[in-house]
Amino acid sequence: MAGVARSTVGSGALVVWGASPEDTRVYVDGVRVPRLYHDGGLRSVVHSDLVKSVEVAPGGYGASYGRGLGGLVTVALDPL
Repeated sequence: MAGVARSTVGSGALVVWGASPEDTRVYVDGVRVPRLYHDGGLRSVVHSDLVKSVEVAPGGYGASYGRGLGGLVTVALDPL
C-alpha cells in the first residue's frame, strides 16, 4: 500500500507516512485497537475472511480519531 513502510521483522507494527508505529491509529468497526497484528506480525487480530475493507488515510485526519501524527487505518468487518 502506498505510504505504508515495512517495520522490523517480527514486530507486527504499522509504519504509515513515516511516523512511528505508536502514532498510527487503527480502528476496527469504529473501535480503536492498539495493534492490528499479534507479536511476531504473522497473524492479524481479525481473521481475513471477516474483513470487508481496509482504508489508509494520511495524517491530518479528524480530531475524533485522537492525536496521532501518522496515518489512520480503518478496518470494516463483513457481517455474517
